Amino acid sequence: NENPIALLIHQLVLEKDEVVLALPDMDNWDTEADPNAPPPIQNVTVSIKESAHGNARNMFALYRASKEKEEKTMEASTTALKAAEAKARAQLAEAQKRKARVTVVPQRKTYWFEKFA
Repeated sequence: NENPIALLIHQLVLEKDEVVLALPDMDNWDTEADPNAPPPIQNVTVSIKESAHGNARNMFALYRASKEKEEKTMEASTTALKAAEAKARAQLAEAQKRKARVTVVPQRKTYWFEKFA
């Protein structure tokens, strides 16, 4: 009895009342590379307690949270990169100032008679 819906079930997690479905990932399927290749599989966890709308809402909430986290990470990395560049520029400027300030100091005081030698 090859029920097509039953064939999609990858795993049952009855402790959490969840089913993991192995669904074809049609968005990332490249038919031009090999038209006979099967589509890649995406495992999707679905709650048995929730309705289809509830599962979709939960998945969209996870998707939205991951997108927001990605945006915050990009903003934080951009800010950190700008701060690191500014710090590097400041250190370079300080090093150049320090290099310009270095003057040759005589090791000892010349005596009066050394002027005539």
